[in-house]
Amino acid sequence: MAASNAAPLLGGVGGGWVRRQGQIGFDLLNMKIQHPAVTSDVFKLVTTLEFDLVVRNQFLPTRIELFQDTTRPRHFRCRMWERDLYHMQRSLSPDGERKSRRAEADEEILVERTWELSSKFDDFVAPDATKALQLFLDKLKNYLNRVAAE
Repeated sequence: MAASNAAPLLGGVGGGWVRRQGQIGFDLLNMKIQHPAVTSDVFKLVTTLEFDLVVRNQFLPTRIELFQDTTRPRHFRCRMWERDLYHMQRSLSPDGERKSRRAEADEEILVERTWELSSKFDDFVAPDATKALQLFLDKLKNYLNRVAAE
């Protein structure tokens, strides 16, 4: 068998995929993607929560996602999304021609709302996933208490 001269795409130890003529792969152990376009560590989804909020008489179906850094296990990322329904109308038909009757649909969209709590949840440190989620939920409770008092 001939030796491969493919440059590794991924860092870390263990068997992972490598770059072969422009393909992208990943190392299952460290998930560190080595490419100039990738400017952050890789975060893996740890848990997802969904619940309903009512704030100022407005119904807000909410989704929270907690991610853990694959190379720094005490680093986390958390996102909060509002599930909302949008009425959409296609501006072009599938064949690219404008038509007087346009397809319409109601679609659920996730709108990120993390910024309403804090900008610190892009990369924060906690001892473990349980504590990371608790930090986020405590911040959410404080925000809800503040909003309810206004």
